[in-house]
Parts: sequence; structure tokens; C-alpha cells
Amino acid sequence: MSDLTDIILEVTSRRPLRRQPADNIRIHIQDGIIMQNELEGLYNMLVSQTDIMKNVDELVEKQIAHELMQFKELATWSDYECERDKYMAVAEVAKKESFMAGFNYAVRLLERTHNP
Repeated sequence: MSDLTDIILEVTSRRPLRRQPADNIRIHIQDGIIMQNELEGLYNMLVSQTDIMKNVDELVEKQIAHELMQFKELATWSDYECERDKYMAVAEVAKKESFMAGFNYAVRLLERTHNP
């Protein structure tokens, strides 16, 4: 089983973790929702550098390049880079927030199956 799967199973069962994730991140559940700091830690530690996310990054970068194509032709390189970096920052926040929302949703679904 992967580290992330272990953590999900242990968190949803409310058992203590057998080991602490990197950087001593501690998992706390409050009303079935894993606290944001812990989820950000999980995302940064386990998810953001996976092959799946690298594929997502490639798709996002292609879409941003497409959206900025006309701007790139009209702007200086410095202005283009600045604008591209803004788009990338927004995309990164969206990926992280989407992961955290999906993770919380999965926890709620798993809790329902264990506690009908």
C-alpha cells in the first residue's frame, strides 16, 4: 500500500498513525474534516510531486500557453513571464484546494460506509 493510502485509511478509521508523515505532520479530524494545515502537508509531501500531478501540470501549462499566445506576441518577454507566473500561481492554488476538497469528501464517504 502507498503512504497516502495508509494515511487515508488510518485517518478515516481514527486510529493513530503508525508513523508520522515527513516533517512530523500530525493528522487531526474535527467534525469529519481533516484540518487544512495537515492536508496541505499531505499534498506537499505526497501528492504534488507524483507522476499524476506532473501530467496535470503539463496540461495546465499547455492551456496557459494557449491562453497567453496572443499576449505573448504583443508583450515584452518580461511582461509575458510575469503574466504567465500569475496564471501558474492561480493554477497551483486551484490544484491544492481541489485536492483538499476531494480528500475531505472521500473521508466523509468512507466514514458513512464505516458508520451507517
